[in-house]
Amino acid sequence: PHPGRTRDRVMQLQALWVAQFARALRQARDAQELPPDTDLDQLAFEVTAMMFRANFAWIVTEDARVLAQARVGVKNVLARASQQVGSSKPPRRTRKR
Repeated sequence: PHPGRTRDRVMQLQALWVAQFARALRQARDAQELPPDTDLDQLAFEVTAMMFRANFAWIVTEDARVLAQARVGVKNVLARASQQVGSSKPPRRTRKR
């Protein structure tokens, strides 16, 4: 790492943001929206990795598709993590329209 005020500030802000996100995941687990054994650090890593990648790609290309991909990816990761909650229940049926 290259020490310096700018890097230190960026790292501080990133750590605060990730910590806030981890708190939100803990709240979801405490509310039984995520299984009690959810690896919150791994989940936070996966979601923030997609968000950082999408942000980078958006800045470089301004291609809105990367933002849509990130939304789908985050939804998929959260859905996979929350699937185990109440997994003994049969899946909900959806009506076709």
